[in-house]
Amino acid sequence: FSPALAAMASQRPRRPWRRRGWAVAAMAAMASVAAVAGSHCFVASRVTQERQERSIPPAAAKESEGEEMIFVSRHPLVPDLFPSFNVTTESDVQNMAGAMQALVDEGSGKCRIVDVKLLKVAARSKLLYLLAYLNRQDICTTAQVLPRQRDGRMRLRVVWDYPVKEDPDPEVFRVGAGTNGTALAAAMSYRLRSVTSMHGSSRANTVRLELFGSKASDVAISAVERTQCDTSREISLVVHFEETASTDDRPVLVAGISAT
Repeated sequence: FSPALAAMASQRPRRPWRRRGWAVAAMAAMASVAAVAGSHCFVASRVTQERQERSIPPAAAKESEGEEMIFVSRHPLVPDLFPSFNVTTESDVQNMAGAMQALVDEGSGKCRIVDVKLLKVAARSKLLYLLAYLNRQDICTTAQVLPRQRDGRMRLRVVWDYPVKEDPDPEVFRVGAGTNGTALAAAMSYRLRSVTSMHGSSRANTVRLELFGSKASDVAISAVERTQCDTSREISLVVHFEETASTDDRPVLVAGISAT
């Protein structure tokens, strides 16, 4: 180019509005993309949550409310180590306790352990009464909460002549039909779980449950199993009947819950 043309080119006015226009357009495009991406993320998370909710069987979510769970017939992958007793709504726990004691007596000391499996959620309140009948004369048995197997049934292991060194003055929880089982499990877990600031020790080794009625027994055993899961500790139960000074002749069902 000639010097004159070069000078004219250098003196051509600039058009900053074009730059601003492109910048605004670019920012608008980025905002729309971000909005679309954000909406997709929200939808994806919502779909994921809905899929997770659908993957949880409704019956399993309502078991704690006392509704019956529907289990698929899936046998455990390991054989039974000890004799097993099944508890249903038709079970007479007093007679079952006698049969369990007779089995131990006939074994001449060879059989000191039996397992108890709950087949009906509606019969859950019978478990603690079964343990109390075993200790009706003398406290001779301790029960432990077992992890559930493939069939999803609640299980207990009852051991004869297996004493637990309980705290001498444990905190007492009085459980009735209206007790919130989740809150009860949280209160027990708070006292029985290991605390890092206490170098792995727990605030207590034992809590005591005083149960009034069969519904209270249902709430308590469900809370005990939840405590075992929440604390990742071995939970042992020593259950017995205890006479009271009240005018009611019925004894109180008492359960010592220890993180052993």
